[in-house]
Amino acid sequence: MFLDDFIAETKKRELNIFSIIVYKEGQLFCEAHMRPERAVNQYSVSKAFTCCSAGLAIEEGYIDLDTKVSDVLFEHMPKVPNERLLKITLYDLLTMTSGHGEAYLMPGQRDKYSEHDWIAYTLRQPIVYEPGEKFCYDNSLSYLICAMLEKKIGYSLSEYLTSRLFEPLGIHSFSWGKCPLGYIFGGSDLRITTRQMASVGLLFTSRKKGILSEDFLNLATKKHIDTDWYGEGSYGYGFQLWQCKKPGIIRAEGALGQLCIIDRNKDIVIAINSQEQKCASDNRLIFEYLWDTVYDRL
Repeated sequence: MFLDDFIAETKKRELNIFSIIVYKEGQLFCEAHMRPERAVNQYSVSKAFTCCSAGLAIEEGYIDLDTKVSDVLFEHMPKVPNERLLKITLYDLLTMTSGHGEAYLMPGQRDKYSEHDWIAYTLRQPIVYEPGEKFCYDNSLSYLICAMLEKKIGYSLSEYLTSRLFEPLGIHSFSWGKCPLGYIFGGSDLRITTRQMASVGLLFTSRKKGILSEDFLNLATKKHIDTDWYGEGSYGYGFQLWQCKKPGIIRAEGALGQLCIIDRNKDIVIAINSQEQKCASDNRLIFEYLWDTVYDRL
C-alpha cells in the first residue's frame, strides 16, 4: 500500500494518528484509517473554515477587509480605547497582526475565565504593536472574526454557513463550539471528520466550484506576514493559514496533530487526524517524515 511507510513510522514513534486521506487532482488517491472515522475537535484546523466564512461575507458585501473591529463590535469596546485598538481591521485579524504581544483564548485559558463577555475581554488586552506590523498567533482574533461576521450578517453565523459553506462542501452534520455569548469560537472547536476536513482543502485547490471566487482563494493563500515561530511555522502566514517549507504549499494545523495540507499547484490535499499530545507544541514529529513517505511520492 502507498501509505505503508507512513503508517509504519507512526507506529514506530508511537504517535496516535488515526487517519490519513490523500486527494490528487480532485480524486481520492488513497486513505488509511486506524480506527473508524468519527467527528472530533479539529482545534485550529477550524481557522481554515473561519477564513472561508470571512470570504463569503466579503464577497456577498456584508463586510470588507478594511472594516474596523471598533465599528462593528463597538458595544464591547473599552470606555477609553487604545488608539491602536481603533485601527485594527478584519485584515489584521485574518493575518494575526492585531498588535497583540501574546495570545488569548488559547487551550487551557478559556476554562479559567469567569468573564461572560469574551469579546470585551479580548478588546481590553494590551495592543503593543501597530496593527499589521507583527505576527502573533492568537485564538482570540479568529473568534473576533466570527463575532464581526455575525454582527454584520444580522443572524446566526451557523445558519448562514450551513447553506453557503458546509452543505456545498458535502458536510451535512457538524458542530462548532460557541462562547458564552453564543458566537462561534472561530479559533477552534469545529467537530468534523477527516474526510470533511479534506473538503476544505479541495475548496482551496479550486475543486469545489461556486463557493468562493478564485480571486479570494488566491488572496487568502498567499503569504501576508513573516512569522517568528518554530519548525514549519516559520515560513509565513496567509488568511488563517500557514505557509509551508515547501514553496506553494499551505496548511491548516490543529493542536494535537490535525493537518490539512494543500498544494494548489500540484492539486494535492492531505488530511490527517490525530489526538497526539506529543504534537501539542510542535508538529515536526509528523512533518519530518510526512514529506518523504507521502508527499514526495505523489
